[in-house]
Amino acid sequence: GKNINKKSGSNHIYKTFKKLKSFDYLISFDGDADRVIIAKKNYGIIESEKLALIFAKYFSTKKRNKLNIVGTEISNPWLKEQLKKIKIDFVKSKVGDRNVIKKQIINKSIFGFETSGHFSFLNSMDGIYTSVLFLNVMKKKPQIIDQILLQEINYKQIVIKIIPNKYKNISKYLNNLKNLKKVKIIKRKSIWEDVIKIYIFYKKDFS
Repeated sequence: GKNINKKSGSNHIYKTFKKLKSFDYLISFDGDADRVIIAKKNYGIIESEKLALIFAKYFSTKKRNKLNIVGTEISNPWLKEQLKKIKIDFVKSKVGDRNVIKKQIINKSIFGFETSGHFSFLNSMDGIYTSVLFLNVMKKKPQIIDQILLQEINYKQIVIKIIPNKYKNISKYLNNLKNLKKVKIIKRKSIWEDVIKIYIFYKKDFS
């Protein structure tokens, strides 16, 4: 049809929450099932970065060789810090499934992902494969999930949309922010809208 994501679960997950009276985990896909959203009772939607860390830790218990994963330029910096602790490299890619998969192939990464909930394990974004892998982690290493969900993501995120011809008006202020140690700024042109998106990540203890 014209809109494969119309009324799809992952795009209306909060409505699904209200309909369900009882659940431990909720797994929801978009229209073509290349995207998956996973939620847990009494937690809510599991952030893509935490899902990525869950999978990374799971694979690190099985392989001894040096590992890396691919994320995008708008992935929360918290993930890179956590991966460093378990000696897994974070490879940065531009937003877009083709960009992620290309980096994944070049770097022989165990997987790549986008913050939207798209994960690639076999060089293609596949929500169903991702959900089955998550269920496998639940069965074999549930403690990994529990431990990571208890961790706090110490970077907050603000997203600002700006019309291109207005960007110059705020660029000098953004440049000043870039010089601060606890702030990370990403600027990118939106694929779907005629706007520039500014992603500002800052540590929670920043003032």
